Amino acid sequence: MVIEPTPSKTTKAKEVALPKSISISVSGSSAGGDITVSHSDTTLSTKLKGKATKLDLLPLLQNNCNYKFTKNVLPSLLLWYGDEGNVWSISEEDVIHVLKAIIQVVYPMFDRFDEIHHGTVIYGLTIQRLTHWRHNFASTAVVLVLDFFKENSDLNIETFCDILLEDQAFAYEDLDTSDSTKAFCSSLVLELLSTVHLQQVDGWVDVPALQLAEKHACGIKGALTMSTTVLEHAIKVVHEYAMSGEDTITDQLAGIRRKGKAAVKTPRSLSKALGKESSATSQFSQLNWGKKTGFYLASISNRDAHALQEIVSIAREMCAGNDLPVNNADNECGSLDPRARMCMFYFFSPCILY
Repeated sequence: MVIEPTPSKTTKAKEVALPKSISISVSGSSAGGDITVSHSDTTLSTKLKGKATKLDLLPLLQNNCNYKFTKNVLPSLLLWYGDEGNVWSISEEDVIHVLKAIIQVVYPMFDRFDEIHHGTVIYGLTIQRLTHWRHNFASTAVVLVLDFFKENSDLNIETFCDILLEDQAFAYEDLDTSDSTKAFCSSLVLELLSTVHLQQVDGWVDVPALQLAEKHACGIKGALTMSTTVLEHAIKVVHEYAMSGEDTITDQLAGIRRKGKAAVKTPRSLSKALGKESSATSQFSQLNWGKKTGFYLASISNRDAHALQEIVSIAREMCAGNDLPVNNADNECGSLDPRARMCMFYFFSPCILY
């Protein structure tokens, strides 16, 4: 089971007239949150007012007993998005192009493509689903890390978090950072990838124009990047929380399963701008983690299709039936940041879990 963050309010996108070349970044602490639409030097923040549902769709898209929009269209969209390099933002044109291509396959009789654009219900539902996808990574990662320490209660949380974070050991099979072929093969990474992404694309349909069959086999660049980045963030949050001496791990897990959302508070630090403590600098956001995401993407991009396919295969096998609640890297490739060098000299060798 996947725990999805509870929206602070139900959501529905408000129409904003903007040029077609805009890019869209979804941000916020809840699954509803704000949709920030950026163009040139102008940023418009549109607070979502009410949640769009499939009942608001065009008649042809909602009048079927199989709920194809929810069960086929949206999973296919996530399959495509999970292989995108920049998981923090996406262009409006790309979303619309992909959505039309998928709908054309799922609904052969549909002919009202001119009604698929920014501000419509179908577009709002699409953005809502992408937002949930992103926020599910953050909440589920915290649950995974807490669960790990609950099952290994003999470990000192602060000390072991330091071990996990050193040279990004948490992302390697057996914490073996000396072998680049083991990068992105840790059980934490694979379980998060499976729970939040691979299981959520079930129901996808093959859209040759988007090469979705190939993406189903090994198209996980964006999803694997997000899995690794958000796990680093989650480990740091749990580390800071353990240092604070507040609730025990058992108490936190009980709260998560009871409330249906991650209960660990984001660490607070002194904000020079506000002159008081704030959690803004510790939140999982593009501002704080966009650059690190790019470094991880640079490493993952060095893995070939066979290696990524092996990771997908193992993730599906190891997580079958689990009951867990659930920037442009090219500009950074020359950096010496260790996240960008995890697979710098990678040659194909399947990841093997023992």
